[in-house]
Amino acid sequence: NGGVDVKDDDLIEIIAGGKIIAAKRGVLTQRKGTRLEALFSGRWEKKLQRDTSGKIFLDVNPKAFRAIVDWLNVLSISSEDDPPQPPSVDEEHKDMLKHQMVLFSGHRHSLLPGHSVKTPPVVDRFGDEVKKAINERWTSLQKLDAGAFVLEQSFADEERFIDLFASGSTSDIITLNVSGTMIATRLATLLAVEDSMLAQQFDDTKWTEQGCDNVRVKKWTPAQVGEWVRSVDGLHSELDIIQLLLSD
Repeated sequence: NGGVDVKDDDLIEIIAGGKIIAAKRGVLTQRKGTRLEALFSGRWEKKLQRDTSGKIFLDVNPKAFRAIVDWLNVLSISSEDDPPQPPSVDEEHKDMLKHQMVLFSGHRHSLLPGHSVKTPPVVDRFGDEVKKAINERWTSLQKLDAGAFVLEQSFADEERFIDLFASGSTSDIITLNVSGTMIATRLATLLAVEDSMLAQQFDDTKWTEQGCDNVRVKKWTPAQVGEWVRSVDGLHSELDIIQLLLSD
């Protein structure tokens, strides 16, 4: 799933909610052990969802994500003794930024709670020097075992995160013009609230359940449109019909 030749100087172009945000791979991956680092590390390059131009697509608020990338840019040129202030946005987007900081910046794992580390047996059947050497070897082996477990769980966490958040097909990316503002999101996001008008507009199964022999709405004949209108309760005038069609 990884890229064959990834470098810190690679320029990564990201579609974040319809906005293009670009940064070097090294900037995006500098916080080691985070999901953001995993996302752009190159380990999952072939699984990342992309738009038709090949840019990586993230279904996130662009202002909040832009704030994180700007902060990482400053962090990359700052000294450890003088780190930049945490990323910030206006009041309207604070909750979105907080959510993204948790989503991207949380450390994957240290030693998982609930994972018991075996206590190595104490060997006392030999001389002091031999016992010491054997017990040190046992301790080292147990540390290696615990470290391997952490790495295994970290990899599994990365894969779950990529599968749930950052993978998908190009056809699942929906671009919308909302009052002159272009935004992009996943089809699954639009369908999240099943009974909403928004979900019904983008759910093909809803449109094909209107008694039209599974013909997509774009291919309806005038007679089929009329049949659909007559099936909607509460329409009393042409104005009602016009308003319904505009909303749908």
